[in-house]
Amino acid sequence: MKKIKILTVIIVLLSAGIAMPQNHLPKKNNEIDVKKLHTPELKVLYEKARLLENATPHEINANRIEIREAWENINLDWAQLYKPIESSSRDSDFAIEIKSNSKSSLPPQIQNERWADDIQIHDLRVDGGVDIVSFNEGETLYASSFNNNAGGDYYINIFQSTDQGETWQNFRSVSIGVPTLKMKMLAMEGTNSGDKYLLIYYINQNNTFRVLRWNLTAGESFEGETITNDVVDFAVDRNWTTTTDNQRVFAVYKKTNNELYSARTNAGTYGFTWVDETYLNNNRGQVDIAYGRNGSVYVVMVSDVSGSMYVRVNDNYNDPASWSTSDLLENGADKESMLPTISAERLDINNDNVLVVASSRDAGTSGKYNLRRYIRNNGADFDAGTTEGSPAGISYLFFDSFINYNSGSNIHLGMVEYFINGSENNKVYHRFYNGASLSGYNLASSENLNVFSQFFKPYGLTSITTSNGEEPMMIFCGTSADGTHGEGLYFDKESSILSMVDFDKPQISIYPNPAQNQIEVLLPKEFVTNLMTIYDTTGKVIRQQKFKEVGGSLVIDISFLNDGLYFLRFETGNGIITEKIIKN
Repeated sequence: MKKIKILTVIIVLLSAGIAMPQNHLPKKNNEIDVKKLHTPELKVLYEKARLLENATPHEINANRIEIREAWENINLDWAQLYKPIESSSRDSDFAIEIKSNSKSSLPPQIQNERWADDIQIHDLRVDGGVDIVSFNEGETLYASSFNNNAGGDYYINIFQSTDQGETWQNFRSVSIGVPTLKMKMLAMEGTNSGDKYLLIYYINQNNTFRVLRWNLTAGESFEGETITNDVVDFAVDRNWTTTTDNQRVFAVYKKTNNELYSARTNAGTYGFTWVDETYLNNNRGQVDIAYGRNGSVYVVMVSDVSGSMYVRVNDNYNDPASWSTSDLLENGADKESMLPTISAERLDINNDNVLVVASSRDAGTSGKYNLRRYIRNNGADFDAGTTEGSPAGISYLFFDSFINYNSGSNIHLGMVEYFINGSENNKVYHRFYNGASLSGYNLASSENLNVFSQFFKPYGLTSITTSNGEEPMMIFCGTSADGTHGEGLYFDKESSILSMVDFDKPQISIYPNPAQNQIEVLLPKEFVTNLMTIYDTTGKVIRQQKFKEVGGSLVIDISFLNDGLYFLRFETGNGIITEKIIKN
């Protein structure tokens, strides 16, 4: 009789439309479309989350709690994903910070109107972790590498330049205790306010995923945190907001059991305090991650079993229940894909422009790798892919991509040209993707330098935005005499994109900047304005306007521009003035 009553109660509840908590977490070898489980309440909360890019940390984190509480009424298993990573812990005892003021081994060299002669940063052993980041649009640069000396000394080395790469000095050497396997550096700063942080994410030989952090504003204070354990590969990126407080870091990582996970930091924790670990897939690696705008996150990966290459998309800041199912980019039965990179313009997910590039060759063949790229526009599926063949005897390897956090108009691409028979020195090239096509090949490394091309990506790239345009910068490592490891770290940069006449100019004022619809420019009284030109960061002319005015105030319409960084150039009787403006 009791069983009949219980059954009757369940039937009544279901007929009344009351949801019963169910287990809908994906099995370890399956994916589910979680968005099919979203209730109207969740849809509203997720839409609100995407609009919180520049909200306060309190508002962002309160929204996350609201989402978790909403899931508790629907599915307890999904609700329980919204929690700190259990193995995460704040502890810097695993790293010993060593400060040094040693200078670069080579004097500065003059940069010409091209990729110029390489500047040596250091002459140490390099076993990986080659990366570069910039603060204050190149006012300060940091370059990194690590060495795993056989004698038991394991160091992460960070060098600093305060003159856009002309000279370098040691910023920190950090003794780790065990060899490092992979490393990535991030710069965290806001354009409006907030402290500046230098972050180093790495995994060591014990498969521990960790982060080191320096607060560059508060006396370069040093801290460390363990994120999680049993990690063999990872990729990280962060969102861009106008204040440091709102910035979050997003990660995807592969564990020793071959399971792939994603996670993120809370707003206001500056790259620490990792939460919301979520299972993604089995037996996929060679991962890379990219952030777009308003929550859009993109992950590319390669199957360990089939060799197929996939992309997954998250439209809500690595939220556990916002992952799309896998989008097949390349079938492993057709193409062998290796070490893909992914990057996205700073655009909303429905208007996005995403680029994936990988080393590729026909399945079942041996020999050289070609460049193969895939493009996604305006929220649609990725295209079928395009191959650029490498010359005979040459492989294109170790692709990496970068987009400037401030402007976000060009995706910069780095690559190694590897001579299979060793007939020439291996080289590093720079290219950029302007939203429609890839530029030509620009040689960044010196012809006399043999770039190391085994085991790890031997270069890092960044860009800065100056009054003359966007300037890409790269670092790369050479090869030891016996060819067994990397040795020496070198820096180079491309010259200005927009030419500018030098003269002693008085200050001009632009208000507001950033702006949405129009700006007002105040020029000195003695200036006769002949021509005003608006350029984007590639040097493309967007609009020109002729004037015949002396000094005073000019009101300029910018409502037609897409969000991003532009350059305003005035040709006057006194010379040329170029200033940057931001449309948002």
